[in-house]
This record gives sequence, C-alpha cells and structure tokens, in this order.
Amino acid sequence: GNPPADQSPRETAPTTRRVIRNGAMEFEVDHFDAAFAQVSKLTAEAGGYVGTTESTKLPNGKVRGVVTLRVPPDKVDSVIGQLAGKGQFTYQTRSATDVTGQVADVGSRVDSARASIAELRTLIDKAASVNDLISLEQALSQRESDLESLEAQQKALADQVQYATITVGYFSQGAAAAPPPVR
Repeated sequence: GNPPADQSPRETAPTTRRVIRNGAMEFEVDHFDAAFAQVSKLTAEAGGYVGTTESTKLPNGKVRGVVTLRVPPDKVDSVIGQLAGKGQFTYQTRSATDVTGQVADVGSRVDSARASIAELRTLIDKAASVNDLISLEQALSQRESDLESLEAQQKALADQVQYATITVGYFSQGAAAAPPPVR
C-alpha cells in the first residue's frame, strides 16, 4: 500500500515551551507568624519551598512581611487559590512569560562557546611562538569567562522555569518576629 502521508514524528513534535510563571498577592492578617506558618505548610504540600522572608515593623505599629515562595508551575493556581482563603486579601496578579527562544539562544551560545574553547586549547598545544601562546591564552581566558556567564544565565532560566515564584505580602496587627522597642 501507499506510505502514510503524515510527517515523521521528529518533524511534527512541537518544541517544549519554556515558561516562567509568577504570581503576587497581598493580605491583611491578624498575625504574621501564624500566616507564615500556614503559607510554609501549603508550599511544602505543593512540593515547593520558601525562598526568602522578611518583615518590617511600620510606624503605625503594623507589621509588613514579604514571603517569596517557589512552587512547581502546575501548582501556582492551586496554591494561590488556597492562599486566597487565608485572610482578607487586597490584590493578586499572575503572569506567564514564554522564554523558549531565550533558552534556545543561550543554549546555542553555550555550545558555541564550548566549541570555541576546545578549538583554542588545540591551537595552544600547537602554538609556534610565545606571542601566539600569550594571545591564544588571553582569548581562551575571555571565552571561559563568557561561558561561565552564559552557564549562569542558563541555570537561572532553568530554575525560574522549574519553580514558579509567588510573592506574598502581609500586613498584620502584630508578630513575634518584631517585638516592640524597649523604652
């Protein structure tokens, strides 16, 4: 019979999209510590972790706290949904940024830097003069530095894609984290 008219799977397989998901919310709560404990528990249950935490006592006596959560991207909506029921919430935002092209670009620049470094090392082994050797080693040093920077970008992008970031802000009446000043 006739061969099937469709393309081979390699040609039709779509590129895996690389998306950075972020969210932000802000709440009015009774106590920062209790709210923080709830958020930590929810985050752990979602397979994520608490990135950073900070709190500041405001002049009006309230405490402002900010907690950065890192959760798997597919859990963003459920975590935000669960958090929304935990206090009087004043706003929330969500965003998704497709970085597929950026990931591919950085990846190909990493590959090209690695190839260039391998080529320079071969040339250094065959350098005919001290001057050639010096200029090749300077070029190698620069390429290695570029590669390090590219690999750091690649790692940062991979981390942002792997874990979505949810920034949770709290205003509360009080918190053990910020005792009143001693007079």
